[in-house]
Amino acid sequence: METQLDSFPVAQLTDRYNVARSNIYNRLQGLSIQPEKQGSKSVINADTLPLWMPWISILKLAVRSQTLLRRRRVRPTVNRTTGQ
Repeated sequence: METQLDSFPVAQLTDRYNVARSNIYNRLQGLSIQPEKQGSKSVINADTLPLWMPWISILKLAVRSQTLLRRRRVRPTVNRTTGQ
C-alpha cells in the first residue's frame, strides 16, 4: 500500500536540510508558494512538491559548500581591480 503525502511541515524542512526557516520562507515566496496553517504549524501542500524540491537540493549543496569553506578558513577571492 502506498502512503499519500498531503502536506509537509516547514519545520521538518529546516531540521532535515539544516536550513534556516527564513531561507525556506524567502524561497517559497519567490516560487509564489503560500504555506498553509494546520493548527500552529505551517505546512506546504504536497501538490507544490515539484516546484520546491529542486530548490532544496541546490540549497543543501550551497550550505555544504559554505560549511567546507568555513572549516578550511577559505574566503572567496575578490578581484581587486574589478571588485568582483
